[in-house]
Amino acid sequence: MELNQTDMHYLIAAICVISSALVFYTVGVWGERLQKKLKSWHIAFFLFGLVADAVGTSLMEHLAEQARLERESRIQQAALSIKRKFGKNALVKGMDLQEDATAMTRNNQIGGHRA
Repeated sequence: MELNQTDMHYLIAAICVISSALVFYTVGVWGERLQKKLKSWHIAFFLFGLVADAVGTSLMEHLAEQARLERESRIQQAALSIKRKFGKNALVKGMDLQEDATAMTRNNQIGGHRA
């Protein structure tokens, strides 16, 4: 997947936000560990880490969805190209090869109907 400028910004933002989540978690947990008592600011840092983790994950999911859509588009373009070059029956589903299947027959008809 090639990243355009917008996707690159999403990636950089996701890396920064997830890294900040690690820092928030670390400060909150180690602060409590060293002081041997849970204080409100420990909880606040842990919650900031949780929010940053959720935001970073959301950004990464956006990038993954973009990659999935791009891959699906390439597959569809390849399928259309093969069908244009070799005909509608060049790519068929396995179930279209069963004895009572009608897809390949209908592909040879005009608009799916007998002319």
